[in-house]
Amino acid sequence: KAIGPLIRESGVELHFLGVARFNLLEQFKESGVTSCDSASTLFQAFKSTKENYHAPERTYCAVRIPPVKGDASPKVRKLLTPLKEDPVASQKEEDRLYALEQKALSSVRSYAAGKADLEDTMKDLVAYEEEFGDGKKHFELFEETLRDRPWENCSCSICRDSGVEIVLLRGNNRNRRRGFHNTWLFYQGFLERTGRAPKN
Repeated sequence: KAIGPLIRESGVELHFLGVARFNLLEQFKESGVTSCDSASTLFQAFKSTKENYHAPERTYCAVRIPPVKGDASPKVRKLLTPLKEDPVASQKEEDRLYALEQKALSSVRSYAAGKADLEDTMKDLVAYEEEFGDGKKHFELFEETLRDRPWENCSCSICRDSGVEIVLLRGNNRNRRRGFHNTWLFYQGFLERTGRAPKN
């Protein structure tokens, strides 16, 4: 507020580093701030408990389907670690978890394609997620995300290319793509709220 008049008179463009929130944009505009950035929209994609996927009017919880093979989830590794001294038992348990994971993935993809109903899809998701038994589950939020299908209403190229995969919390690459979607959405809102034309 103190330096805003001087900034506007001088024609200098001021960038705010690490502060990017919609509730501050009006103040930014009044104070001569022309741009801002923050990693929060990226990090929320995989670090937030409930607000992983951003839509124009709200946020959604990502649907957790931890990967078993390849870049295995820490949740999966935690279950398999006690069995590491018994390779046969470890492999058997890994195969069992993998079957549950693949069934959950298949159900979600079938639901997104209109080939399965939400109730059956949720049963497969719950059956797999219950294996981990760690803390409070967000099954109602998973169901809400799938029911609302927010990825279908987004025009960004990531959502168009990824479909339902964008709301699945799994490996690093997928999670960061959701973060890029969140950042793109914030940018569109920034342009709109500051009187500039949003871009696709």
